[in-house]
Amino acid sequence: MRAILAQEGRAVEAPSPTRYAPHGDGFVAYRVCGTGPPDVILVLDWFGHVEEMWEPASPLLPVLERLASFGRPITAMGTSDNT
Repeated sequence: MRAILAQEGRAVEAPSPTRYAPHGDGFVAYRVCGTGPPDVILVLDWFGHVEEMWEPASPLLPVLERLASFGRPITAMGTSDNT
């Protein structure tokens, strides 16, 4: 994660590997970061891949880092293939 939280004196763990939850005939890809409570669930269907949300170039990374500083963001993406 970027240095923004380190500058504030807060340690944030890296997000988990991508996991898959069954949903209908497919799966929902998701990643978890930090500890809760509170759990903050972000389900996005407009962003590419769940892995890309946590990349340094992601416009969402500052938001995710801030959420991880006080809660546990869980990011998910629509129907995914877990193969």
